[in-house]
This record gives sequence, C-alpha cells and structure tokens, in this order.
Amino acid sequence: MIGETVSHYRITEELGGGGMGVVYRAEDTRLGRDVALKFLPPELTDDDEARDRFRVEARAASALDHPNICTIYDVDTTEGGQLFIVMAFYDGETLEALLSRGRMSVEEALETARQIASGLERAHEQDIVHRDIKPANVMVTARGEARIVDFGVAKLIGEDSKTRTGASVGTLAYMSPEQVDGEGVGTPADLWGLGVLLYEMLAGDLPFTGSTTELVAGIVGRDPDPAGMRRDDVPEVADALVLELLSKDPARRPTAGETARRLGELIAPSAVAGVPLFRRPTTWVATVATLVVLATAIVVPAQRRARVDEARASFAEIERLASEGRFVEAYAIAVEAEGVLGPDSVLAGLMLEVADVLTVRSDPPGAEVTALRFEPDPDRGDPFGESVVLGRTPIEGIRLPRADLLLTLEATGFAPVERIASSRIDRAQRVWGLNPQVVLEIEMRPADEVPESTVWVPAGEHALLSADAPVGATANLGPFFIDRFEVTNAEFREFIRDGGYDAPGLEAFRDRTGLPGPRDWTGQEYEQGTDRLPVSSVSWYEARAFCEWRGGDLPTLYEWEKAARAGAVRQEGFALPWGIVSVGESTALRANFSGIAPVAVDAHPFGISPFGAYAMAGNVREWTANPAGEGVIAMGGSWQDPPYVFSSIATPDPASASPGLGFRCVRREGDAGSHGAGRIDLERRSPSYTPVDEQTFRAHLDFYRYDPIEPNTEVLETVKTEDWTRLKLMYDGPEDERILAYLFLPRAATPPYQTMVLIPGLTAFFAGQLHESAEWLLGPNIRAGRAVFAPVLYGMVERPLPPGEGFPASNTVEFRNLMVQHATELRLGVDYLESRGDIDMDRLAYVGQSFGAGSRSVFAAVDDRWRAVIFVGAGIDERLHPTVPEALNVNFLPYITAPKLVVNGRLDEEHPWLTRGLPYWELLSEPKELELADDEGHIPSLEVRVPAINGFLDRQFGPVR
Repeated sequence: MIGETVSHYRITEELGGGGMGVVYRAEDTRLGRDVALKFLPPELTDDDEARDRFRVEARAASALDHPNICTIYDVDTTEGGQLFIVMAFYDGETLEALLSRGRMSVEEALETARQIASGLERAHEQDIVHRDIKPANVMVTARGEARIVDFGVAKLIGEDSKTRTGASVGTLAYMSPEQVDGEGVGTPADLWGLGVLLYEMLAGDLPFTGSTTELVAGIVGRDPDPAGMRRDDVPEVADALVLELLSKDPARRPTAGETARRLGELIAPSAVAGVPLFRRPTTWVATVATLVVLATAIVVPAQRRARVDEARASFAEIERLASEGRFVEAYAIAVEAEGVLGPDSVLAGLMLEVADVLTVRSDPPGAEVTALRFEPDPDRGDPFGESVVLGRTPIEGIRLPRADLLLTLEATGFAPVERIASSRIDRAQRVWGLNPQVVLEIEMRPADEVPESTVWVPAGEHALLSADAPVGATANLGPFFIDRFEVTNAEFREFIRDGGYDAPGLEAFRDRTGLPGPRDWTGQEYEQGTDRLPVSSVSWYEARAFCEWRGGDLPTLYEWEKAARAGAVRQEGFALPWGIVSVGESTALRANFSGIAPVAVDAHPFGISPFGAYAMAGNVREWTANPAGEGVIAMGGSWQDPPYVFSSIATPDPASASPGLGFRCVRREGDAGSHGAGRIDLERRSPSYTPVDEQTFRAHLDFYRYDPIEPNTEVLETVKTEDWTRLKLMYDGPEDERILAYLFLPRAATPPYQTMVLIPGLTAFFAGQLHESAEWLLGPNIRAGRAVFAPVLYGMVERPLPPGEGFPASNTVEFRNLMVQHATELRLGVDYLESRGDIDMDRLAYVGQSFGAGSRSVFAAVDDRWRAVIFVGAGIDERLHPTVPEALNVNFLPYITAPKLVVNGRLDEEHPWLTRGLPYWELLSEPKELELADDEGHIPSLEVRVPAINGFLDRQFGPVR
C-alpha cells in the first residue's frame, strides 16, 4: 500500500502489524501532519466478529484523553470496505524494541512504568480494560514519553465479550492467572501485565519463562524470583511493588492510581528519607556512597526534576490560553502536566477552567455517540475540529477539553439524533470546585415513525420569549416534527411540477416569466447550482400551500420558537439556537448573518437548534402560521440581518415576498395540544419621548470634551484592489491606548476625498473584522468615489473586552463612560483625517448603522465637524431604558444640526418602524430626509441604500471629482 492515498491520507511506510491489523505511517494531506493508520487485514474484512473487535478498539481508545495513551483521530472505511483507524504518529520506538537491546536503567524503568500506570488509571476510570499490556503495545517517544497503544482487545466492563468462543485474549507471557484460567477479566489483569513489564524492564528477562506448559504453571502457581536477584541496584520497595502487582489474587494487586502514586514517590526525593533502598550493602561507607550516587542517578534523576519543573512552568501558559478562550490547547498542556505531577491543587483549579464533564444518556440506551469539536481554524476557514467516537450510552462523566461539541447519536432501528453539547450556561452558574457539567437526556424515536428529514420536538408548555411577544403568552404544545432544513429550491420545484399552484388563492403569484413560481425564478426554474439553497421570494400563501401539499402545516410561533431555542433565555449577549452568544463572539461559522446571499440549508452544522434543526437563525426569515397586526409573523432573521434580529418578530404582508424570506413545515403527532394557532396581539404602539432642553444638552456635552493629541499614525497594512486602496492603521488614543482603524481611498475619484466615517452595527462586535462590515455596507459607495474611515472601537472583535466582561447596563455611570470613550476614539480618528491633507473636511459625513444609528447616534451631535449625517436601520431601543441622561440618544437627536438622511425598512424586525423608527424620526430636527423602503428589513438592500446614500451626498456635497 506504500504510495497509495486512502481518504486524505497518503501512506508512506509500513510500521508493523499483528493479528488484529497492519500499521502504516501516512501523511494527513488535509492537515499536513504524520499519522498512523491501522488496517483490519483484508482476509478478516468479511468477519463480523473481527470487524466488531476493531470498532471496539476505536471506540475504547477514542473515549480516552491522556498523555500516556495513544490519541485516536478517526475511524473510517476504504472504498473496498476495509476498516482502518487513524492514530497519532509518535517519533520513537516500541518498548519491545528498547528491551531487545537489554534491560533499562532503574530510573528509566520506574518512570516508564509510572507513565503506563497513569494511562491505565485513566482507562480504568472510564471502565475500559486493555487486556494485552505488553512491550509491543507501549510506544516510547524520543522525549521519554510512554504511550499505551492497541486497544484492539480492550473490553468495556459490563459489555458482552466479542472474542472468539473459547479463545484467550492477550499474549501468554503477560497474561494474568485469571486470564489463563478463562475467568472474568477486570482491571487487575492490566496491573498484572504492568508487573510483568516492570519486572522485565528491571531484570532484563520475564518473571516466568519456558515452554507453554511451564509458562502457564509459573503464572498460575509459582512466585517469581525478585528482580533484585538479577541486579544489585533495584530498590527493595520497587521489588516489593512488583511482587504485589504479580499477586495471584487479583484483589491484592494495587490499583493503577495507587501504583502510579507509589512509583512517583519512589522516584521523588522524599523516598530516601529513612527508607533502606538496597538489599546488600557491604559496609556503612559503601552504603552511603551508593545512596549518594542513587540519590542523583535514580531517586532524584535530573530528567524527572526537569519534567516536574517544566510541568509547573506550564501553568502560566495554561492560564493565558484559557483567558483567550483557547481551551483545547490549554487542556492538552494541562493533561500533559497532570501526567507528570499527578494530584496538584493548582493544576486542579486550572483544569476547572479548561475542561468540561460530559454525560449523555439516551432512551433507549446503547446509542453510539460521535463527537465533532467546534474548533475554528483561521488557516482552514472552517469550524471542524477533531471527531471522536465517545462510546455507547449511557456515557457518564467523561472529562473533555472545553469546546462546544456536535454530538451524533445512532442506534439500529432509530432515527439518528444531533445535539450541541455546551457548558456555557452551566459555567455561569457553576458551583466552585466542580467541573461544569454537560448533561444530555435524549429520547430517540423509531426510524419508521419519524418523517424523512425532520426532527422530533416533544410535547410541553412553551412561553413566548421573543422581544415583541405578549408577556405571559403560553401554549400547551403537543409533540410535532419540524423540518430539519429550510425548504429548498429543489423541493419547491417538485411542488410546482405536481400542480401545487392549482390550489385556490395562488393565481396571482408568478415568476419573472409570468409562470406560477417564486418571484426570483425564471420559467419555473431556479438558478443553476442553487438546488440546496432555501427557496425564497415566496408569499405566506405559497408557503402554506406547500406545507399542506406535503401533509403538514406552517409552524405556529410557539412551535417555531420552541424548536429554535427550547426556552433558552438571554442572560448576557443574546440567545441563538446553539446557545448563549457573548459580546465579541463571532457567529460567522454557525449562522448566515450579515452575508451576501443565502447559503445551503445544511451549511452550518454547529448552528443547529436544541432539537437538531438547521439554520433557524439567519439564512432566510421563516413564515409562521400566526397573523399579527396587518401581516403574518416571520422569524429568525435572514442573511441580510445582524445576529440579534434572531429573536425579533417581523410581520410582513402575507402576499409579500423577498430574497430573505423562506419557510419550513411541521407535521403534528396526533391531536394533543393547542399548537398556539391564531392571531397574536403584538405591542405596536408608538411611544413618545421628551428630550432635554438645549441648555441641559449643552451641559451634557461637557462629558464629551477631550484633549486632542498627535495621531502618531502607523500604517500596518496596505491592500490594493480594482476599486480602492485599503489602509489598516493605528493612531494614539486616550490613556496611551492605540486605536486600530481602516481607511478606504477610492480609485474612482481624486483627492481631496469626500469621506464617510462609519460606526457600524453590533455585528462588528460579534463577527469578523471591521473592514468586512465596511465593505458590506458601503462598498458600492466607495466604488462611486467616496472614501470611508472606520475606527475599531473598544469591544469590537479586533479590540475585544476582557473575557467574561460584557457591556455595562444602560443605567450605570460605566455605560456613560464607555459612550464617552467610544466618542473620544472616534473624534481622535477624525483629528487624524484632518491631518492627512487628502480628506475634504468640508465634505465629511457621519454614517451610523443600527448600533451606530441607535444608542451611538449621540456621536452625530457631540462633534460639529459633520457636514451630513446618515442613519441606516435607525431606532430608539426601549430595552436600553432607563439610560443615564448624558448618554441617552433621545437627548441628543434633536440637536444634530447637519442635514440628515434616515434609511429604514418598513419590515424592520429589530427596530420596528412604528415603535422604534418613527419616534426616532420625529425627534430629528430639520433638515432631514427619509427613505422608508417597503418589503425591506433592518438593513435595506443594496438596491435601496446605495442610491439613497449617493443621491443624498450628491445633494449635500456635490458629485465626486
């Protein structure tokens, strides 16, 4: 197989093999690392028993995570059906190869045995017995690290044996008496094997030798000669431990944990105090001399001291990585340190910060659980970390590196189940001294009872949680199935071809060619290559007809919301289907928000809902069954929206259609429950706000005074495109802070440039770099010839808040202080623009989007250098009231003196026009202009906002040169 490529592994050399498989070295061409591949022999491929044992090997080993156990990356099948396991490749050799050159030094033997015992301790904690501990199954790396390999004959305690009838499992010379006698085998069998290994490492020979008959007789009925009889430098306490490990009575053998501890004490300096280590001192002087030598060479080996010092020195790195949220890296270092130090109170505290404890139970039990780690890699651009088989349910208390996990449960005859496992909420409520517990109780349904491509949601009462929902609105829902994915273009075409548009009431809905179909289709066909994209540009009537055609209905708001969030409420940041999202955390790899177009319905597996439904946040907003006001409720936000729109209720006209509006269906199980059907009365009144008088406003401005300073600018990066040159730069801020910013200089104009200064929406605090937000919102305006400057404010992704810190409450002085800090950072950036010489300061416009047009609209009033002001997605968010008056946008909006343009969508679900947008508009003083776009959401589309902004600036500044 040398030179062949299996999956994405290129095989480079054969490493060895045994009865259960051949091992090859290979290159992982995807990740650029060496791995070891173990293949089930071809002649056993059709042997169900051998295949089962091979799967047991993968499941048993992958459930373990320890520096002295071989790491399992994956289990897969070749195109020809041959099973193989992907394991870590270690630069070293087997213990068998080492011993073939002779016995080991005492310190090497004791340290190697300690590491093996530590690995066995972890395996035994997970109820896994290796059953074949021998030199060929221990790798020793170039750094002296011992790794137990080949769990191919492992036996999960309590699991029925999958070995051939009547066959002993293991290698005879290392078998325990109970194995030889064919009795039940437990963890003591591994300790016997370790005893044989330690004896062999110390003595250079096996404790029992001879023919098969003699070997069996020795194992079952004879005590070996002490290893100290083979060499003079074996400590008596080491000999005593070996004899205990080789006790015929399994109950008398020490546990793996006790063995590791005793070996550690034997190696540690304290072992010399008052303990006679040697059996044959000839004189007092000789004894003292020997003690001195061994205190250096054996008892206190330099290698051991160095490893202990290195392990303790790693604490700072563990803490640093944890503070940056890099838990997987921190956990790996912590586990390595744990393998060296054993119990350590400081390390135990750090482990609480980097590890989770996972429990998965299913009904019925016995489901195989696979975990895929959410581990975004900037170099790969995807969120997929390591995939491991955790074992079969019930899985109780597995310690894992902290990360969100995508779990897949599979059981014969039952529909597969996907869940996100995360400790985020539990960590916020953690009892000190306990690892955060992640406990999943999952009911699985027979496969023949679950409609294709749906997920099951159990019955129960659900109270609405969305911001605009009536307080206390609840429904006692019956069980139902909801589509796993949004309805796709391909599925909707089947509906059309089956005469779906013959249903009453659909006569008026036509595609671009006048045929029945979605508004953006042509000739009843969607654009090539978009079959897996969600169908959009369909009305509520068409969506309802499709669901009825398929034997279901549109979900009610209650059903949709339960399926999307299962009652999870916002504690900090905001709630999304996969859990709580904190300030500064990106959603880009889990949902399609603030995008450029819809994506495939299954594009974001780590964004699934608590019941396994995909894309319930972002991609397209989804119709529900409930009328509200003059429209029908649509939920979830779309690719056009920021993430926080997920929980806001939109009420588009049922006949309207847009590229950001789609749907999914439900099928209800029986007649139980009310389903929450019917009209929902939303709060849609327009509140009235009273700003402070002008004198008080002037007093508020005193809080925003700042001392101009030299920018001391440094250009970090220059990126040239066909449309602009983008500078990434830094300038001096308050209190020795350095402020990051982006400046786009258009190629379609000559200096001095008309310039827009952008304060974007909260997306810049949660996803991606600021220049991406600027290009998304204002890219076409830059192409038209206007420059854009965007400072990275404190708290944005590129200048994140400290871990665990969120935005202060709006009624606090800290909220006002942060507002003042942001304003100062912005104004120092404007000072920098003033110093350049290629910026026309008489043609400077403030552009605020959402956040920048909401609470931060204060910025447009505190600086008198703006010659025009543009607000996109503007509104007064009553959720931020009460607010300290000197930071309340209501008190500043009337005093913005420059000409103003407001660009809003009438269907804005984040800042609904009547309750948030209209009161905002009414507070603005003249001169002002309004672009209120029908059938548009929170951030109106390019077709609306680009000509509106360019036209407004042309009127205020004149056309660009």
